[in-house]
Amino acid sequence: MYCAVCGTLINAKLNFCNRCGTKVSKVDLEIQKTVTENLSSSLGYIGGFGFLGFMFVIYILVKNDVPSIALTAISLFYLAALFGVCYQIVQRVSNLPGNSAPSKNDFQDDSPPAQIVSANTAQLESASLEPPSSVTDITTRTLDKELIRR
Repeated sequence: MYCAVCGTLINAKLNFCNRCGTKVSKVDLEIQKTVTENLSSSLGYIGGFGFLGFMFVIYILVKNDVPSIALTAISLFYLAALFGVCYQIVQRVSNLPGNSAPSKNDFQDDSPPAQIVSANTAQLESASLEPPSSVTDITTRTLDKELIRR
């Protein structure tokens, strides 16, 4: 199942989207699944019957001795219309939430990776006699000193 807002794949047992936190409605997900299946099956029917219809039209035109230039024009028009309809259905299916592939920008972060430079033993400070008040204070003091050094 997919989130209706951001399109992320959602575990069927969850009630909220992992990515955007939207409440997942089981009814909406079932409707989405039904619509996707219906559009996919209609694509197959339209494509299959459209091609059979194309073969029938060509057969009738050839049997009635239609000039080849007219036969070519009719064939190209028919195939263009058939492929246009199939393309529109594919676009509808791919635009449904969750059916589109994630874009490259969803995973790409242009900022350089954070790097922490470790101090060697010559750069270490001697232990102070007073104990620090908390881990947060130690971390803050250490990071402040590193930022001042740079």
